[in-house]
Amino acid sequence: MPTPRTDPDASYILNLCDTFLSRPSFRQYRFPFLFDKGHALPVDAYYPDLNLVVEYRGDDDGRLENHKRDTLLEHGVSLVVLRAADFPRDPGGRLRRLPEPIRTVLQSRLALFAPAAPALLRHRGVDARPGSRLRNNLEAAPQALDALPHLFKP
Repeated sequence: MPTPRTDPDASYILNLCDTFLSRPSFRQYRFPFLFDKGHALPVDAYYPDLNLVVEYRGDDDGRLENHKRDTLLEHGVSLVVLRAADFPRDPGGRLRRLPEPIRTVLQSRLALFAPAAPALLRHRGVDARPGSRLRNNLEAAPQALDALPHLFKP
């Protein structure tokens, strides 16, 4: 799969992530601790103030993805992986730019990192501070959606 710099679908999704999170990301960022076989590995999008990496993936080598995830988590960086298969595709495999299905995926994966999420979750008695178990466990993101119905509406 082409890199996000050359893949228009990846660039489109990462731009929407920037919009949803209300901040720009560093694209193709290289951490000083993330290497494979002596080469620095870039991440697709890095949000330093959220300590968050977003990766957009097609059919990738799971070994490299697992290595990135494990290394980032060891260094306290949260990782959200968005897969091409999560989004609507046309018969040729290209992203169908349908706002509602894309918005739904981004809400389910990025809700804990949205600008209002920690305050709203704290109000509901949920610990969503950086470093908390919930914040690092991205599988828990869907349970936060009912606290954030007003975000990212058309």
